Amino acid sequence: MLGKAKKMFRKKYRGLIITKLMARDGHDCCLCRELLSRHVKESQNDWYITFDHIIPRSFGGTDKLNNLQLAHQCCNIARGSDPILPEDEEINGTGAVTTRNNKLERACSDEEQPVILERILEET
Repeated sequence: MLGKAKKMFRKKYRGLIITKLMARDGHDCCLCRELLSRHVKESQNDWYITFDHIIPRSFGGTDKLNNLQLAHQCCNIARGSDPILPEDEEINGTGAVTTRNNKLERACSDEEQPVILERILEET
């Protein structure tokens, strides 16, 4: 019985976090800008709502709300662990920002989702 209660708590907590992020960011996927649907309940579905980390956990990002945004599962998988940064910047393994000449490939367009690392770090 304890396992069922724990599962129910996680489901309600996930729903609460989604509600908070939708209130902050709107009801669109942060990567493709298509509408998110809360009616998709199967986690294997491409349109399932996932938590996208602005600064990926692999680069030291946290699970705090100011580092999360909502994305479709397919969009989040396509983005992988690429941080969303201006075209000429990237985070190296130590967390420092370095520049590079080629564009960072993203699941979303540069015009729609430019996020500057300094702004992200100020919020954390």
